[in-house]
Amino acid sequence: MSKVKGGTIKSRIDFIKENYGEEGLNLLLSAFSKEDQKILTGILLYSSWYSFELYEHLDKVIHEKLAPVDKKIYEKLGAYSARVHLNSIYKFYLKNNDPLAFCKGFNNIFRSYYDSGKVEIEEVSPNQVMFRIYDFASPSRQDCDSNVGYIREALSLCGAKNPRVFETKCRVKGDNFCEIAASWE
Repeated sequence: MSKVKGGTIKSRIDFIKENYGEEGLNLLLSAFSKEDQKILTGILLYSSWYSFELYEHLDKVIHEKLAPVDKKIYEKLGAYSARVHLNSIYKFYLKNNDPLAFCKGFNNIFRSYYDSGKVEIEEVSPNQVMFRIYDFASPSRQDCDSNVGYIREALSLCGAKNPRVFETKCRVKGDNFCEIAASWE
């Protein structure tokens, strides 16, 4: 099973606190074992690795307990993570307000969050890119949607006008890799 960095999980917890308050957090935590509750309420270190299984379960519980009818919840979680991380610890990826430069550096960002997989970037035009994610050990629908939200928000933060980001292929759906198309004005 793959792993994720603590900053990824922490951004989920912060999103819950900001959008659902302590009551929402307590409702969410009730779906976890005491051991996992201790991790989720403890100090989540950005640089430490945590199980992807915990991260995936956290996303599922957020949807089930807090946002059961919100079809865009995973994209919102990804966007929140982009806003938090790209405006702080990863702000150097936003240098020069250059959306294409962000896209070209996305593999490094991806590798800073996950311990498996790689991203290949195809520059289709100066304002259109294809992201292809290969060899990720734990593909999941919610993580793909989260990546879509992250990329869309990151492009906006880089100054891209009207970014359009959507998934065109997914391993969960039987494809050999996940593919996300991005374009902007």
